[in-house]
Amino acid sequence: MDRKTPLKSDSNQEDRSFADSSLFSHWGQDLNSETRRVALKMFQYYGYNGYLSERLPMDRAIPDYRPEGCKNMSYPTNLPQVSIVFIFVNEALSVILRSIHSAINKTPSHLLKEIILVDDNSSSGSQVTAALTFS
Repeated sequence: MDRKTPLKSDSNQEDRSFADSSLFSHWGQDLNSETRRVALKMFQYYGYNGYLSERLPMDRAIPDYRPEGCKNMSYPTNLPQVSIVFIFVNEALSVILRSIHSAINKTPSHLLKEIILVDDNSSSGSQVTAALTFS
């Protein structure tokens, strides 16, 4: 985890608040104290369970939530190509990568023209910014 947010704390405040954290209400009770600390810091940084996000597979089954009427429609094959734009700020790399995988896997290849990633001023320690920096 390469961020500007410190992971070390001199107080036991995080350990005391850990049991009440929504992060661990349904999972994570079996994590050791160091892993809990990292997971809680990621939760505080991202606002969601970044620790668990890093452990989800890139290619996973996603339910089809479209209304039944849309599922049964047939579409022309000669539709125009699309550009998909992902805008992010200080997003976990795992979330961006899973989104890209989903877009590629769920979009017919002849329709997908490009995927554009827009970093909306992430901090310099952002995982995504570091991973996508080209030389």
